[in-house]
Amino acid sequence: MRFSIRLARVLVGALGLLGVLATTAWPQGGASSGLSLPAERTPPRDPAPTPPPAPPAQPSARQEYFGAIALAFWTDRNGTKRAATGVVWNYASQAEADQKALERCRNEGGQGCSVRARFSNGNCGYVSLARDGSGNCAGWAGTKEEAIKQCRARGCQCKPAIGNCTARPN
Repeated sequence: MRFSIRLARVLVGALGLLGVLATTAWPQGGASSGLSLPAERTPPRDPAPTPPPAPPAQPSARQEYFGAIALAFWTDRNGTKRAATGVVWNYASQAEADQKALERCRNEGGQGCSVRARFSNGNCGYVSLARDGSGNCAGWAGTKEEAIKQCRARGCQCKPAIGNCTARPN
């Protein structure tokens, strides 16, 4: 009895397989001896990958230019009034310009250097310091002449102004 149930199951399975094979459309030439599936049952191939779309055109970043003037006034051990300055221009950020101006001021011996003026994008910055022994004065402005005028207005004999203009933005 057990044998006949097993035999019946095998026969039903075989008949089912024959039914599937009979209804399957095989490629020209009939079933092959290879392991490939019939043409309709072959999994579709992935199409060639399409390149990603180009990113949208970005407007070019506007290059800006920054400058700064740092000053320090102090009295040395001998009682002599001193001044130091740091003037920079054409830096990519205001923070960088400020830092470099302070650095230059300190390199001149400045004690207590601080940024006194900022300029950018085609504007100018000039500073004029008092001549040695004439006081602790400075003037700063967008032109050499105005910087000297401001320094003199504070009661000092002043040196020629130093500085420059930043480039204009692109």
